[in-house]
Amino acid sequence: MPAIVFSAIDPAGCNIFERLCASWPVRQIDQIGPMAAWEGPKGTKIVRVDCEIVRPDFLEQWLKPDLWVFASKHRSEAKRPTLTVHTCGVFSQDVSVGGRPRQLAVAPAGAMKAALAKLAESVLSGYEVSLEVTHHGPTNLAAPMMFVEVGSSEAQWADKKAAAVAASAVAAVCESYRPAKEATIGFGGGHYCPTFTKRELATDTAYSHIAAKYVCELLDAELVHQMVARSHEKVTHAAIDWKSFNATERARITDLCEKAGLEWAKA
Repeated sequence: MPAIVFSAIDPAGCNIFERLCASWPVRQIDQIGPMAAWEGPKGTKIVRVDCEIVRPDFLEQWLKPDLWVFASKHRSEAKRPTLTVHTCGVFSQDVSVGGRPRQLAVAPAGAMKAALAKLAESVLSGYEVSLEVTHHGPTNLAAPMMFVEVGSSEAQWADKKAAAVAASAVAAVCESYRPAKEATIGFGGGHYCPTFTKRELATDTAYSHIAAKYVCELLDAELVHQMVARSHEKVTHAAIDWKSFNATERARITDLCEKAGLEWAKA
């Protein structure tokens, strides 16, 4: 069964949790380890951590679900109102935003697709709905994991309507998601990867890990192997945001895909 995680120090996560309680039969239960805990439909566990939402590396000492769904804020300098979905991973040595150096989490393509579709269905005025590329921690959890986020500033984190839409996506995933038949990994584009978002919403494609253009210079055979191996569903294809790369970069990415045994296509 899935488990939902939010942080006591994350205003958007707390807001999403409150909206979830308003729409879902939720009851408080005994603590799970050091964490306050609740139970939702079908035995779904909800836990509140006291640390930053990107740093709960300890969770599986106390709970072993088959899917982790994190409810969280999204922050950006542009402060664009957004509702986003992504999985986690650190392509560099920099762990200032949680995770472990050069480690990717297990990405649940089918669950992320279901959450994105639910967000898009709700059509909240003024908000963009988007996949985000793989980024930040935690990365060490054994079960597949994903984030559903409200962004990108204090005004949106406190928005009850936005939190209710995010809560509906969290609930939908926990109640009825199914793994995708296969997954695709993506390369290129910016942080919000609009090319991949549009394709995910319009076709049967389900993306697991997506490496933004800004991390592609860090990619090597080991990281591409992780993008494939650390996907919950079998990865058979790679999609490349062709226009975001120059000729040298395209050659390098396609070579890495071919060495990994992946069919690739322009996106």
